[in-house]
Amino acid sequence: METKATRRRGRPPRSILNSETIVRTARDLMETNGENFTMTMLAKRLGVAVSSLYNHVESRDEIFAKISDDVVRGIDVRPLNRLARRMDRVAGGAQDPAETASAWRTAVEKWARSYYRAFAAQPSVVATLALTPVAEAPQTLVMYEAVTRGFLAAGWPEDQVLRVVETLESFLLGTAIDAAAPSDIYYPGEQKDEFPVMSRLYAARAHLSGPEAAEEALDVGLTSIMDGLEGRLRETLSAA
Repeated sequence: METKATRRRGRPPRSILNSETIVRTARDLMETNGENFTMTMLAKRLGVAVSSLYNHVESRDEIFAKISDDVVRGIDVRPLNRLARRMDRVAGGAQDPAETASAWRTAVEKWARSYYRAFAAQPSVVATLALTPVAEAPQTLVMYEAVTRGFLAAGWPEDQVLRVVETLESFLLGTAIDAAAPSDIYYPGEQKDEFPVMSRLYAARAHLSGPEAAEEALDVGLTSIMDGLEGRLRETLSAA
């Protein structure tokens, strides 16, 4: 009498494909291919047919949006949320322009540093995510809503809020990319005798790694930008 073969228990030979796996693999693929990776490349990396990907995502743009949301989850907007609540409580009352501008600066600097760290951890996605519309990335939109609400609560005019946010982001994203730069990026090499100034300046900071140099640049740049923006907000509040 024939007996049926007993099915072996255990995990299936291939992990179940889902949106999270696709996004995680796409992020890894972007480390080597940047935004030039294709759905065919992604399917090959996952060991599935291209058509299988479309059961979970509609397009490559949707993958970019999901990656954007993943990165943004590491950005801390709580300081700006607290600032907005604080400003709401004192709305209509007398506010000291210098104190308000200082509180805004403290909140923004905390947000900015977490923003930098989130993107510095994966600089390969910066160029792509900088061009991803927020309408396609709900978590990213949540972040911007909190940031802009904090700016408005502190007293920034509506027509200036996004301009200031863009100014900060341009610097932060550029610095995040610098974190991945090689430590000898400014070294003239065999041409050092022809470029003595660059050689001397490079030698003065040769002890810094790429990330350390980027952190130093972050400190200098963010302090300088915030000095100007804090003063501008203080003047705006004083004139109101």
